[in-house]
Amino acid sequence: MKRVTWLYVACCIALTAGCARKEGKVVARVGSETITTADLKAELNRMRRPPTERDVKRVLNKLITDAAFVAEAKKRGIDRRPEFVREVENYKKRLLMKLLNQEIMKSEARKTISEKELREYYEKNKNFYRARKTFVINHITAASEKLAKKIIKQWKKAKKADLRQIAKKLMQESPGKINITEREYVEVPSRKYGAEFSKELEKLHNGDVSKIIRGRDGRWHVVQVVSRRDIPERSFEQVKNNIKMRLMAQRRSAASTKFREELRKNYKPKIYDTILQEFIKNIAKAREKAPFTLPGLGKKKPPAARTPGVEKTPKKVIPGTPPSPPGPGRPLPSPRKGKEAPAPQK
Repeated sequence: MKRVTWLYVACCIALTAGCARKEGKVVARVGSETITTADLKAELNRMRRPPTERDVKRVLNKLITDAAFVAEAKKRGIDRRPEFVREVENYKKRLLMKLLNQEIMKSEARKTISEKELREYYEKNKNFYRARKTFVINHITAASEKLAKKIIKQWKKAKKADLRQIAKKLMQESPGKINITEREYVEVPSRKYGAEFSKELEKLHNGDVSKIIRGRDGRWHVVQVVSRRDIPERSFEQVKNNIKMRLMAQRRSAASTKFREELRKNYKPKIYDTILQEFIKNIAKAREKAPFTLPGLGKKKPPAARTPGVEKTPKKVIPGTPPSPPGPGRPLPSPRKGKEAPAPQK
């Protein structure tokens, strides 16, 4: 995908470069387009092995085809069309933002992180590096002990099948009295569910089902372990490099955010509210007439149907994980050549 994107960019640059002088000796000429040794070298440098004579000829044939596309596009005047000029300008803006952001990241990368800072972070987040047991469980809660016993009884009768399937069948007989949480992440000891729940969970391994546990909420709990992981305590030396990477990422993110705020202060953007409100009104009118003609502004699709009483827990966020440094944006996508979407099967 990256290669195709850069091919698109190369075509844009070639179309807008005009008669700019190219480096290297001319190897081939396609109409008004030339292919130089520098063009060949740039393509061959992307290979992960030393190129052979066959590779050189294959790359040259590809560049000739690309040059033919560019020459034909120029002949048809595509490089003078408003949509092309607009796409090139948009890409230039995004590329400038990306290169400026890279400069900021490089300046932050030169700064060192002291041993003292690393140890302070370790001590502050020591709870994250302690020994702990983690579980992914299917969690069933019932309104009565009798109902919880019935779930376990039928699970044993079904030769220890998936506990969720047993609970889902009983939900139809007792609506509103059973709740299922699928693939819930739990650490032991658990503050959420208490000591008794944690003590029972510690005894279990993959596939095991707990005894009936009376919860703090007054309901009766039964869990089945999907996976268990025992994590030993990690010393400072074991996680030192990991902490360094996290702190560097946090610094880069903070530096990027600070720089963006300073830019807005320095350039003092002025928003013309009258024009903006008029634009918003026009969009609202267009949405009412044709709700699906404006991407991202149409009517929301109805949520997918789900089984009542069945909950899916959100993805667990590990404490201490740094946020990814914000980027300036994605490059413009480009269509792939020579590949068509497969026809739908009847």
